[in-house]
Amino acid sequence: MARDYEYGGSGGTRTGDDPPKNVGVIIHGIFSVLLLTLSLTLVATSVYNVVKSNSAALPLRYDGPSFFHAATRLGILGVCLGVALALLYVAMGAVLTARRSRIPIAFAIAVVTAQFIAFVLMLFLAVSTLLVAAVPLRSAVDAYWADAWAQTVAAAPTDVCSIERSLGCRGYRNDQCEACTPSEAAAGGCTAAQRRVCAPCVGGSTAGGRGCVREIEVLTRRWFEPLGIVASVLAGLLLIHMLLISALAAPPRRAPGHAA
Repeated sequence: MARDYEYGGSGGTRTGDDPPKNVGVIIHGIFSVLLLTLSLTLVATSVYNVVKSNSAALPLRYDGPSFFHAATRLGILGVCLGVALALLYVAMGAVLTARRSRIPIAFAIAVVTAQFIAFVLMLFLAVSTLLVAAVPLRSAVDAYWADAWAQTVAAAPTDVCSIERSLGCRGYRNDQCEACTPSEAAAGGCTAAQRRVCAPCVGGSTAGGRGCVREIEVLTRRWFEPLGIVASVLAGLLLIHMLLISALAAPPRRAPGHAA
């Protein structure tokens, strides 16, 4: 049967067959460096998400509540979480440098509490961004783009025309504007339903009836999937690291018969 540890003096001694405490501290240091690196990666991917999801690549307008409209703020949450975790692990590195033998229990409690909060928020961030990035688009996200497309056709049709020229498509869904050419839409010759989604783009192309939904799916996945993957990995590592810190911070057990 494995025997307990005993630490004493400045360097500390141990008895028993369990691995020495400093091995756990080394593993903790490796986890800290890895999580610090991933935290900075999360900041970078979050900034990319914020810039791209609010860029002029898809200048569509939407004035109602929407899951996707709220999801465009997830990158801001990622930036805040990444910066907070990076600062946390810098502080932990400083404590490790000063206390090589064991993590102080009070500090460990504070760190594990902060890690648990970060884990919950990271899990939410990962699930939300991966749902947004799912292909085919989730109904809520698809409904957002379809409504935003129709609103922009009515309010700023030139923006829709620029999207169609950039992506090489016509209308939001396939065959939606095949019977309503850009010149017909400009002349007011299409039906009311067609004019709602088919912008009057003078000199535009029908694109063979190919809608823009596929290209929008690809862009949405490109903006949100990296953030979801990084957040998922961080959530898993945070859970493992919480358990590791709890084990390292536990007071050593005395060998049988050893005086307190």
